[in-house]
Amino acid sequence: MDTLLEKLNGVNRKDKSIDYTSILIDFQKSEGILKSRFVNYLAHGINEKLISVDKLFFNAVIFCETIEECDIIGLCIRFGADLNKFYDGKNIMWYIIEKFQKTDRELFVFITCMFLISGLTYNDYMFKDDSILLHSYFKQKGLEMFFPHNIIMENQKKMNLYLDNELNGEQFHYTIKEIVENLCINLIRKQVIKRSMVNFEDSLIKSIINCANVNMFMTAFESSYMVSYFSMERLRLAILNTNNNLLRNQLIYIVDYLGDKNILFDGQQYESVSHYIEGTKCVVRDNINVKTLLRKSGKQVTPSRIFTIFDFDPSYLKFINEEEMENIMYKIITYKTKEMGINDVLDML
Repeated sequence: MDTLLEKLNGVNRKDKSIDYTSILIDFQKSEGILKSRFVNYLAHGINEKLISVDKLFFNAVIFCETIEECDIIGLCIRFGADLNKFYDGKNIMWYIIEKFQKTDRELFVFITCMFLISGLTYNDYMFKDDSILLHSYFKQKGLEMFFPHNIIMENQKKMNLYLDNELNGEQFHYTIKEIVENLCINLIRKQVIKRSMVNFEDSLIKSIINCANVNMFMTAFESSYMVSYFSMERLRLAILNTNNNLLRNQLIYIVDYLGDKNILFDGQQYESVSHYIEGTKCVVRDNINVKTLLRKSGKQVTPSRIFTIFDFDPSYLKFINEEEMENIMYKIITYKTKEMGINDVLDML
């Protein structure tokens, strides 16, 4: 994956070519934010023609050993892999039949269903230079044909995730990690993740910013997941603290997208990233009102005290200075005042 990332960041070393096996190994060893970023790299690598989606798809099928490793097969299908392409003159199903039909019935059925759902049919040709069709080859091998709608699959939830769709009427509980790792744009649109606010920001929005995926972010925003001031702070710090040009460019694109929706950095936030986002609008959000409120009430506050009172401990705190901490402190008080009312907040202070 390192070679692909170098190429995406403009480092074109002629002594290094794309190793699809290494990509698959790195992908399957990863999880969480790292895995979701790898998905991001693969999407950009395919779009920029640095890697072949068909070659990645074929290698993913050949090296697949478990249902969990079918995630990248599903991604390749969604990224446009050609299910009707012949590999060494053979339909991709030939490899599935030869590898799995005697050794792993469950995996054989799972991958076959993935292909059938995605457009492969039993009337497709099995070989490039032969007229035999898939259904005839199944009969020759003594295999029973089956169809996805007739199969009760123990791993239906994984199928939904890998193909990014609710493929039957069964309801599942999905985690943010699963949705983000599998680039589930459609499942985000269907709002299968309940809204959850932690540290005053939506948990799904937080995870998407961490992996810097523009399409997921736009879908989440358009599906009414909230972008708060504190998500904007996470976005700002992500832009400042990444040394990955691809991720930074994606984050800046998110800033531009939000600017079109009139969701803006305040002046203090903008100043710190202005050299990356020149020309982007910002909004004046001073803390005069909350300072006046605190002065009149005689309340003495510090960032650490406010953070403790309101259980505020996002990971990005380690990146901010004292002035920024003070700004966030006032924003927390403002946020909680709108949520709880002035008197209740003052009582807590």
